[in-house]
Amino acid sequence: MIVIPISAIIMGTLYTFMVTLYMNNLKQVGRMDVVSEVNAGLNQMREVIGTGYGPVMALSDGVTDSSAPPGGWAATNEEPYSTLIMAMPATSTVNALDPNRTIIRLAQNGCDVNTMTGNPPFVYNFVFFVKDEKLYRRTLTDTTPPDICGTAAQVPTCPASPGQTSCPKDRLIAENVSRFEVRYQTPTTGYHPNMLCPVGTEPESTEDYLQACEYPDATADATVLTIVLGITRLVDGADYTYSHRFSIKPLGGDVDD
Repeated sequence: MIVIPISAIIMGTLYTFMVTLYMNNLKQVGRMDVVSEVNAGLNQMREVIGTGYGPVMALSDGVTDSSAPPGGWAATNEEPYSTLIMAMPATSTVNALDPNRTIIRLAQNGCDVNTMTGNPPFVYNFVFFVKDEKLYRRTLTDTTPPDICGTAAQVPTCPASPGQTSCPKDRLIAENVSRFEVRYQTPTTGYHPNMLCPVGTEPESTEDYLQACEYPDATADATVLTIVLGITRLVDGADYTYSHRFSIKPLGGDVDD
């Protein structure tokens, strides 16, 4: 009869337990990494969208992009990847949340301090898009702008390419992106199921605005945007997907005034 020492059984059991615990911890850490990446990407978008005028369907007047996809940029709400184009006010600082920033305006009525605030703002675009499962933010400006009052801090960005030094790279927001959805909405009064929605829209709840109406297609009429970001990554030999969203109301305003 073979006798196995009790200590060996205990050590074997303890070893198995420790290995299982270690592997479970690795899995949990991997999943938390994905959650953190989604939230970090959404936070980057929330920060800049909240300071923008709102979504537009195509690039603003005077704004061009030599690296645009065939047919040019157009806002979409397609699955799994949408394209979002934001009209943004050009400012004196890159940081949109800088309390000391000033909005750069066209010199339509001169740049005297008493008349400058009545001038239209100088507008540029942010384009959020997915390529090769990576979510980017491209900055695009009018490359031949009219006279403006001051100096805009924003400069155009380009796709990363070997030897490219004259143009900053597009901002990489997230990798392994499996879902980037933009919902175009407008707030409403009333409560589901008797919501008062504009013709052509459907009732839809959002994260930050309890009741809203959703447009079937991308539209500049939207005053609320709901952004959904999902990332899929291999964790412990299997795909793990995490998605989250936020709803936000941009500053609004008529960019042509």
